[in-house]
Amino acid sequence: MVNVDGSFSIQVLNFIILLHLIFIYCIPLSIAILQKQNIFLIAIINILTGWTLIGWDIALFLALKNKKW
Repeated sequence: MVNVDGSFSIQVLNFIILLHLIFIYCIPLSIAILQKQNIFLIAIINILTGWTLIGWDIALFLALKNKKW
C-alpha cells in the first residue's frame, strides 16, 4: 500500500523483509533439492536447527558437499 505522500506503509516493508528472510532460510534446502543429494537430512537439519546460525551453516555445508552419504 502506498501512503498519501507516496511512501510504502510499514506493513508492506515488513512483509518484504519477511519474504527475504524466508528465502535466505531456505537456501540450503533449495541447493540440496537442485543437486538431488541428502534432501531429507538437510531438510531435517534446516527445519529443526536452521534458526540457529550453526544449524543453518551445517545444513549449507552439507548441501554444498559433493559426496553423498
